[in-house]
Amino acid sequence: MVGDAGLNVCTLDDEERCTPGSCDPALVCDEAQCRSRCGDDSDCLTDQRCERGACAPSDGPFDAGAPDGGAPDAGAADGGLPTVVDCSRDEDCGASEICVANAGVYTCRPTCTAHSDCPGTACDWFEGDPIRFACALACDPATSTGCPIGTACTVLRFSDMLGGGPTYITECRVIGAAEPGCPCAYDGASRECDASSSCWIEGPMGMVCAIGCVLGEDCPDGSACLRPAMPFTQGGRTFGFCAPPTSPTCP
Repeated sequence: MVGDAGLNVCTLDDEERCTPGSCDPALVCDEAQCRSRCGDDSDCLTDQRCERGACAPSDGPFDAGAPDGGAPDAGAADGGLPTVVDCSRDEDCGASEICVANAGVYTCRPTCTAHSDCPGTACDWFEGDPIRFACALACDPATSTGCPIGTACTVLRFSDMLGGGPTYITECRVIGAAEPGCPCAYDGASRECDASSSCWIEGPMGMVCAIGCVLGEDCPDGSACLRPAMPFTQGGRTFGFCAPPTSPTCP
């Protein structure tokens, strides 16, 4: 489907602010917009690129290529998915920020020494020698607002090294191929969930992908939003999950 100005991005009134699972089956919700699905750049218009399953403007606000000056390779990360590069070294970031990676997504983050340094989120730790601390990303798990193009916002259980932090935080991750109901992992590889879901529900065989929802609101298929054992609350909204299918097609 081609939207305004032939951008392959639908801009009908009811499609300007989508949520995962709310678009036509031929489309995917990316950056809160219904966009054409793709397998590679040849499926998109000439002025677009295929960003992990969705056609996006090639001159958009986020470019997955490595910045000038060199750095993390924007090709395949461990396991096969491309990395998403917003920075390559601390010098690319602003004052009091550092460049850190999480599940294949390189971003500039404010440094922190306590959770109080990170309003609305938490002070997270990142591997290094020594370990470095920076604020987790405060993205919207319902729309992925706050994440670079080609990534999705996910809820994950927080591994707190400072104490007194929240049970869950949000982060941006690369988009994988695991559908709702499939086993998943935050590995920057094929076991990452697809754009419609997050890896935060404990199933009989471990973590599985599930579509996130807001408690009190219906899921895309009209079913009720289910309350997890330990709900996640952000901005006055409490997030739950939609019941995943019992027989998904998994990678």
